[in-house]
Amino acid sequence: YDKLITPKVTPNEVLFICFTDNPSCCDGTVWQPISIATKSPIECAKHYKWTAWMKPMRYFGLKFPVSFMYVDANVEITEDVRNLARLSGSDFFTREHRNRKNVWEEMQACIELRKGKISKITSYVANNYENIAEDEYQTMYENGLLVFPLSAHNNDRLQEMCLEISKDLRVCSRDQLI
Repeated sequence: YDKLITPKVTPNEVLFICFTDNPSCCDGTVWQPISIATKSPIECAKHYKWTAWMKPMRYFGLKFPVSFMYVDANVEITEDVRNLARLSGSDFFTREHRNRKNVWEEMQACIELRKGKISKITSYVANNYENIAEDEYQTMYENGLLVFPLSAHNNDRLQEMCLEISKDLRVCSRDQLI
């Protein structure tokens, strides 16, 4: 999971960090490691993905809020990431899923790909989406790219949502289902 792709564009103002239990995965020139000690690195990384942007001093040594972008390690960054932060136009940005249109399709894919215990996945979906019919359209998002512009720090509802997602990840490790 820590096979980082070096970005094609690396502005000096952008910190490229990796929360990892294996700091040697970072080259030290572009990617800077932030060491985490955990029994479950993937689950821990998902927690940071949703909450690190709220604590710039704790994680990045910064005394001021920053725009924050999370990118999965398997995503190749080919353009200046600052442009995406500027273009998002809201307090939060992600993109629609390329392959699935709703939570039911995501649940089925998680089961087929063995992305967690079937009982936990089906139980979580049943408990949280019981009033949504399988054929009802919902937008499914891919969470391999998340953008939290500077304005996100003033959005209490967004912060509560991210903390809730982080908490729910203990029950269901697939953040697309949450």
